[in-house]
Amino acid sequence: MRTTTDRSTNLRAKRLGQTTLEFALVAVLVVSTTLALTELGWFVYARHVVATAVAEGARIGSAADRTSDDGAAYARRLLTAGLGSSATAVAVVATLDGEQVVVEAHGQLPLVVAWPGGGTPALNARVAVPKERFRPTGQRP
Repeated sequence: MRTTTDRSTNLRAKRLGQTTLEFALVAVLVVSTTLALTELGWFVYARHVVATAVAEGARIGSAADRTSDDGAAYARRLLTAGLGSSATAVAVVATLDGEQVVVEAHGQLPLVVAWPGGGTPALNARVAVPKERFRPTGQRP
């Protein structure tokens, strides 16, 4: 016959096991949610850095005394400053398209945790800015 002490010990052991299992399930959920939100934040930040770098590169490249290559180099420096080593995954191209300087960036964001579907998010941006020209007073285009 079991005693009251045996029953209470057995009940405590079952509760301890249940508590451990619940903690493990909740911990996995909390850690995976934290990682997913961190990755999402990194992606949003990287998109902002790429868009800003391309816009600033186009602005620099459109100056009267600058070339489109100057704009691409400036955009590349901003990408490296903002993304660090992840900037190598983004290609920057600048062209002079008629009267506009066009700076484009295309690449992929390396992730720590795989996204659903197995792909990596794209980082793409394109900005076209009219080329600045100096016109002496009285001259028309």
